[in-house]
Amino acid sequence: MIVNTDETSVSCDGNDSPQKRRRTRTNFTSWQLQELENSFSDSHYPDVFVRESLALKLDLAESRIQVTIQLLGSSTGASETCSSGTSNKTRSQ
Repeated sequence: MIVNTDETSVSCDGNDSPQKRRRTRTNFTSWQLQELENSFSDSHYPDVFVRESLALKLDLAESRIQVTIQLLGSSTGASETCSSGTSNKTRSQ
């Protein structure tokens, strides 16, 4: 049996180690995603003031904006690397 509290859940099956609750997944609307992508295209590294302004506009927490921008950056970097199609070994030959 699991007992839920505000910050942790404790198992009552003999294991007394507290476990952190997972944050619920954020579901963005298509409008919010479009605004986030537009903001990312303007600046890949928005400062805290831009993130807070965007958070107010989109009715989201600034921390969600920060994580989403980081994820957009990591997915963009990965796709740019893969789209080049050449490796250093291929170029040197």
